[in-house]
Amino acid sequence: AAGLPIVYGPNSVPPPPGISAPAREAWANNSQMPIPADDPVKLAAVRQLSARNDDIERAKHSATHTLEDRTLGGMTTLWITPREVRHPDKLMIFIHGGAWVLNSRFAQLGLQCAVAGVLGLRVASLEYRLAPEHPYPAALDDIDAAYAEILKEYRPGNIGVFGTSAGGGLTLATLL
Repeated sequence: AAGLPIVYGPNSVPPPPGISAPAREAWANNSQMPIPADDPVKLAAVRQLSARNDDIERAKHSATHTLEDRTLGGMTTLWITPREVRHPDKLMIFIHGGAWVLNSRFAQLGLQCAVAGVLGLRVASLEYRLAPEHPYPAALDDIDAAYAEILKEYRPGNIGVFGTSAGGGLTLATLL
């Protein structure tokens, strides 16, 4: 994407404390693609590439799941409904990854659809505002606003939260 190099080990990010020796070795050799948040042209190119993938994933999964956009707390969310909903009173919230600067509610759509299908419930995928245009705490504010709206439809004990990468970090932030 726009001449961005993919860097193969050693990983410049230190490993999390307490992980095993094999995990440290895998971490050290993990490939990296720098996120060019400080270069608007390169960032736009990476976002455009990500959006193309979103279109492909949306077309692929719309054959097996209902994909519906809804606005919650001023934020666009994607509601994924599997063919068979066994738990209409329960909901999983998905928070996408992308270093807080990339991706959308369609990121990791295959994972979201798998969770919806296996669990037999709806998944609400949140599309928070991205940095650097919207610095911290914009993403957290968006998630809080969407969650407040979701609470009007679902009991707190019937809501689960999951995410990937930065979304996993935001997931933890929402639970703490």
